[in-house]
Order: sequence, then structure tokens, then C-alpha cells
Amino acid sequence: TPPLNHTRSMPWLRLRRIAHCVRSRRSGCSGSGLCSLDFPTAGRLGDVLNDKVATRFGPYRLLHQLGAGGMGQVFLASQQGEHGITRLVAIKRILAHLNADQKLLSLFLDEVRIAAQVNHGNVVQVVDHGCIEGRHYMAMEYVHGENLADVLARLHGRGEELPLDLALHIACCVCEGLDYAHRRCSVDGKPLELVHRDISPQNLMLSFDGEVKIADFGIARAAEQQHQTLGGELRGKLNYMSPEQAHGKDLDRRSDLFSLGI
Repeated sequence: TPPLNHTRSMPWLRLRRIAHCVRSRRSGCSGSGLCSLDFPTAGRLGDVLNDKVATRFGPYRLLHQLGAGGMGQVFLASQQGEHGITRLVAIKRILAHLNADQKLLSLFLDEVRIAAQVNHGNVVQVVDHGCIEGRHYMAMEYVHGENLADVLARLHGRGEELPLDLALHIACCVCEGLDYAHRRCSVDGKPLELVHRDISPQNLMLSFDGEVKIADFGIARAAEQQHQTLGGELRGKLNYMSPEQAHGKDLDRRSDLFSLGI
């Protein structure tokens, strides 16, 4: 692999090399196939797609759990359409025992409602949503890559820093996605007044194809959402909050830009 200071006019290509460099140095990853982070039980994508024990969820086959939290789970899934065309998606669904929790359901539906209206190349796209077997879910494009936090941690462990021009390229891509989201209007022309509220390295995805995408609108705020954050209810990562967010004040788009600057 050429040194990272080559091809300075092609930052997306250098991002690919950094992401692949991080992936190839992870334990259990050969660098030629898929990383153990993505598929710990299978080294190749074909092995996962052909897994006979994959769980059926409506039109999707849940191939591997990518993550889980107190509210839901995220799975890598495949969907086979007409003419044998298969696509990979990330399925986020509420935990079964929380379906009756109206507050959490309202939060989840707010996330779906907001994310589904932000259609931009620098934002992880929502491609489907609904309720299957009593389980609310949304299907998002699967970004095969690393989040910025993992990339920075790996570089730090090697005594290196992210080159300045790449950091600026990432910041510019995030600014483009945020600008679109901040200016987005509803179908009837009313401004959504959307604020992500959790811009942090963990929510910035770098794909192995060199793309930069904003992820997780789970705590985003919009004018038309059903559940409004109550006073004293602090949501987000404290290290990246604007002073207004940390004090529970009303926010606008400037709060996201403050977080991005950090």
C-alpha cells in the first residue's frame, strides 16, 4: 500500500486505505477478506449470505448481530428481491419486551420519522420501516467500514495521527450532510428544524469505499417529533455537547456545529 501522503488530491482514496489499514490490523482479520469485527463466525461475505441458520424476519434474513443496546438490536440482514437481486441492509428493531413501552416506542418512531426524511449521500439512509410480528423496525443502508472513533483509536495506538487534510475532508463531508439535514423541510414545506444532538466520532462512519456518513438520528430533535425532551433530561455524549445542550437549553443547528468542531 502506498504511503498515505500520496494521492493528496484524492482524499476518499486515502480514507479507503486508512480504513483498510485499521481493519487489517485487528485481531483475527487477514486483511484480504471480511474483518472479524463484522463477521466473527465467518471470514467471507459469501459464507454469511449462505448461512442456513439465519433468522427470517419478514422479507429479511438476519445474518449477524452488529450491536445491541438498552432499547434495541442492530442486525446485518439480506433482502432478496426480484430476479434474484440481493442487497445488504442494517436492521434496527426494538427489543421484544419493550414493544409495550409507549415512551420508547415513541422515541423509536421519532427516529424513523426523522431519519427517513434525510436523503443525502453523507447520511446513512433509511430504506424501509414498519412492524413485523409485532416488532417495530427500520432498515438502513449497510455501511461496510469503521466508525471514526475506532480509526482514531487505532491510529493513536500506533503513535500516529489522522492527517490534517483527511480530517478536513471528513469535516467537510459531515458539514454537507448536516447542512442538508438542518435545511430540510417536511413534505408540506415546513422547516423540520432538525438537530442531530449526538455528532461524535462514534456516529461518523468511514466506509471501505472512502465514503463519510453521519449515523444514528436516535436522539435527534425535530419540530414535528412526538416525544419532546423534558427539562433536565440530558441525552447525548457529554464530551461533545455544546454548553446549551449540557445545560438542557433549547438548541438549534449551531449545537451540531459546536460538536463537530470538538
